[in-house]
Amino acid sequence: MTLYLIRHGETQWNRAGRLQGHGDSPLTMQGIEQAIAAVQVLQRDIDNLVDVQLQTSPLFRARQTAAIIADGLGLSPDQCLESPLLIEHNFGKWEGLTDIEIEALYPGAQTERHRNHWSYMVPGGESYAQVYQRAKQWFQLPRLASTTIVLTHAKTSRALRGVYLNLKPEEILPLKHPQDCLYKLQANRIESYSYSSLPRAFNKSWGKPTAMPSTPALSKGSAV
Repeated sequence: MTLYLIRHGETQWNRAGRLQGHGDSPLTMQGIEQAIAAVQVLQRDIDNLVDVQLQTSPLFRARQTAAIIADGLGLSPDQCLESPLLIEHNFGKWEGLTDIEIEALYPGAQTERHRNHWSYMVPGGESYAQVYQRAKQWFQLPRLASTTIVLTHAKTSRALRGVYLNLKPEEILPLKHPQDCLYKLQANRIESYSYSSLPRAFNKSWGKPTAMPSTPALSKGSAV
């Protein structure tokens, strides 16, 4: 089993320093170019594009990135699925706010969160411990191809890598996922691939959202 773990490209809220969580904003031009650069890495690294499945978080910024990658690799619609388990950490009432705005509205809350980073429940949101449990559930699902491309988010990527390597919370929390880097998970090892040099041209259709079916194991009524 080989997994390619990809974070969505840069978004407008990323650039503005606003927490996204389950909120959303579209990719910037740089975010689109990052997704195209990821396509180029995958084209070089994957030998058999027939035995590939792409799974994406249902959030728009991830689906937008997934659409670019699916188009660039020539994947068919039945090779692409949405999985709610790949959604980002829910930041509840903090979503859409900057750190300065959070401190003004919820004085001391960020300091308290950093004291108990793993278990702290964001108001109206969730904790890292809950994100980790979602990541464990995702790994328990059957893989439908020998290679899976995973489109997700920084905090969820952190949890997925923690589950894969059986890391402790204190080892998971410092992990980062830059938007110009993907991770290859294979044989209990993780390799990073940087694509900081951006492509020179792109297909004008790339960057448009594409409808993707939900994974059958997580249809309406399923517990997440």
